[in-house]
Amino acid sequence: MIKLGFEIFIICIWFAFLPAQQRFLDAAIKREFITPFAARKISHLTVGLWVVPLAAFVRHWYLVAIPITMILAANVHANSQRGNLGRLQRRLFPLVGFLLPEVLILYFWHQQRSDLVVLAVLAMTVGDTAAAYVGIHFGRHRIPWTGKTVEGGIANFISTLVLLAGVGHV
Repeated sequence: MIKLGFEIFIICIWFAFLPAQQRFLDAAIKREFITPFAARKISHLTVGLWVVPLAAFVRHWYLVAIPITMILAANVHANSQRGNLGRLQRRLFPLVGFLLPEVLILYFWHQQRSDLVVLAVLAMTVGDTAAAYVGIHFGRHRIPWTGKTVEGGIANFISTLVLLAGVGHV
């Protein structure tokens, strides 16, 4: 019972961290230390990195389902608002962007393979951040249905490959 209580405590810390992080980033934007774009990317990175303590301390898949669901739902909502999706794509996007990752993450967590979840989330987090920065600064060739760039996609691929290769040597 103590172990379960500690896991719930870790989840509560995660929930307390989110609004504190947002207040800090909002203050940094207001004082013009960072741009709203940089704040969003910092937020993505820190939320992605928070999967590491979750994997280290939370073994019960049903507890980790709460923050994972929140992360995926927010991501799908934000991306569906920004993307230029057709009717069919708008219907399929929640399935591909939310439901399938949710099921896979919780399945692997239940199988005590949170190591795979950590790798996937870190790859996604690092890749997304690299893609955003490269796409904004060097992107020239837009992908019509997303508005993102080929150059950003290449940066995503390379940074993910480097991360996974680096982790494979640890």
